[in-house]
Amino acid sequence: MNAPNYKLPQYYITVNGRPYLGESDETADAAPRYSGWTGKSPAKRSRIKLGEFLSGPGKIIISRRNLRSELERIFAEADAGLEIEKLEITRP
Repeated sequence: MNAPNYKLPQYYITVNGRPYLGESDETADAAPRYSGWTGKSPAKRSRIKLGEFLSGPGKIIISRRNLRSELERIFAEADAGLEIEKLEITRP
């Protein structure tokens, strides 16, 4: 079978002018899910990494599904106190 001849979309995210670099090794307390803590909703979550201003495009995010996952990580960080003044999604 031949591979499809289309290419998945790619994205970059910047938060307050800083490139999004993905997950950090640091962890933070996570909020419980709808029914409380379960094996599928751990008590910790990964933090995010942001680069320095104008240090490059950041992490390449491939496909809309992965973009959604990365945005959910950013919004979880915002719920924990990260002030977001500007969030940009661009395509290379």
